[in-house]
Amino acid sequence: MRSDDKNKRVFRGLTSHCLSENLKESLGSRIYALQTARSRARVTMATPIGDNVVVVDYDDDFFKAGYCIPERDPQVVLPTAVRRVGDGSETFRPIASRQVQDWDQLESLYAHAFYRQLGWVEGDEGAVLVSEPLFTSRADRERLAQTLFESFNVSGLYVAEQPALALYGLGKTSGVSVDVGHAVTDVAPVVDGAVVAAAARRTDVGKRDVSAALGAALGAAGARLSEARLDAARDAACVVDVRPRDAAGDGNEGTTTRGGGDATDETS
Repeated sequence: MRSDDKNKRVFRGLTSHCLSENLKESLGSRIYALQTARSRARVTMATPIGDNVVVVDYDDDFFKAGYCIPERDPQVVLPTAVRRVGDGSETFRPIASRQVQDWDQLESLYAHAFYRQLGWVEGDEGAVLVSEPLFTSRADRERLAQTLFESFNVSGLYVAEQPALALYGLGKTSGVSVDVGHAVTDVAPVVDGAVVAAAARRTDVGKRDVSAALGAALGAAGARLSEARLDAARDAACVVDVRPRDAAGDGNEGTTTRGGGDATDETS
């Protein structure tokens, strides 16, 4: 099961959307600045953003960022695993099932990407375009805006939905987006660039489940592999078997059954 192509399409969809005429028109009405921490819902027009626009897209496993340049892969790809001070070698993921669990740790990822990797200078920050996962709550959206405006003093913020951006990356505005993430898979129809939220669905099966099935199939050898090496082996060797179950054999070989009776087929 490969995710690199999908991630590149989403990121390129972000950059294409970022420079499109529709976005330029919508930026005039959708870029906001928070007035105070106590009045998060009150918004005012932000200052002109110029060309200094950074695109951000993240999941449970990777944080991707880069300047808004069409047909270019993200310049920054960071594992979302961070190490808390005083916790030794133990790592922690601030994002789980595409929901932010620790905003302070996520803020540290933003700071590392903006200032150390992309070369932002304090006092001269640009604008940010963020891809938003399905089912993001209003409270999380407000917290994101507060963090970017108050902690990083961004000149503008635009939040776009991931399913629509995935289709933009293919040059389409309508279709069905199937987004296989680290821990969950989202399926959402998109019509004329708008996500039909009422028909969107999420299942708690993702790339980590494929990695777990691969590790179990490898036995003792799989147990000795680190998470990163196991993921690399998965991306290089695993595909989804699209054949009907009865045509693939006895229906059991290469099949991992999940809760609720659903099944995911893997072949190598």
